[in-house]
Amino acid sequence: MIAVAATEQRELRHLVLICSAVNAIDHSAMESLQQLAESLKEAGIILHLAEVKGPVMDRLRQSDLLKHLAPGQIFLSTEEAVETLAGKTLL
Repeated sequence: MIAVAATEQRELRHLVLICSAVNAIDHSAMESLQQLAESLKEAGIILHLAEVKGPVMDRLRQSDLLKHLAPGQIFLSTEEAVETLAGKTLL
């Protein structure tokens, strides 16, 4: 659903998924994220993650999801994601 709505936005080049409410992630959720990243990539949209909690990041590192996310980035905060993707230098 997200991929379909995002691909209809012709000027959209980056999509940031804010993960602040995600406390745990299982295998099926990682597969869904991988499919989302690939679908968006096919449409010319890069998926990024922001505010990923430690235990979730640990699981992501143990999987190959980060390879599929590339060239997408993982940002510590939503503000950092916005500033970076808007081309501004972080202070």
